[in-house]
Amino acid sequence: MGFSPNINFSSFADFIGDNKGNSFKNNTKNSSYSIRVNIGRDVEKKYRISLNPNFGYNIAEASVNKIANARYWSAGFDFSGTIYLPKNFEINNNVFGEFRQKDKRFPADNNFIFWNMDVQKRMAKDQFIIKFTANDILNQKNGYSRNFGSSSFTETYNSVLRRHFLLGFIWNFNKMNNGNTSATNEK
Repeated sequence: MGFSPNINFSSFADFIGDNKGNSFKNNTKNSSYSIRVNIGRDVEKKYRISLNPNFGYNIAEASVNKIANARYWSAGFDFSGTIYLPKNFEINNNVFGEFRQKDKRFPADNNFIFWNMDVQKRMAKDQFIIKFTANDILNQKNGYSRNFGSSSFTETYNSVLRRHFLLGFIWNFNKMNNGNTSATNEK
């Protein structure tokens, strides 16, 4: 178990012009404060589990354009777990969530949970793996970002590959014999 505090500060100045040809010096200050807790347990050949919640507070302040100022909390977590089953099967789960305080300037819901899972079978002393993967099981994945600048605030959504399934075959060349034999060479 552990925790990771994080503090970030930035400050910059720029000039903003109006429609009358006047320019104004604008000072922008951004700060964020967060803490992440790390909790985990690993029992060899049985299971591995970790949970990492995080909490933060964000501040963006501009001296000229006050409408771009913001103060909001954010929180999230990531969870990963593996269960090792008999006959070299394993089940892996990864869940990631992110939540932000609602802002009246942004009408869309920007909270989400991503859940990915796979079932795999190891064969031939881990040289081969057959794997079935389900990505974004809850179908909530999005490319989201929120930014506050000197004179503007933006919320961006990008198109991403949503729920999908994969069947894979992995061949680990590092596990190969490399042509070595246990017999010694005779002269």
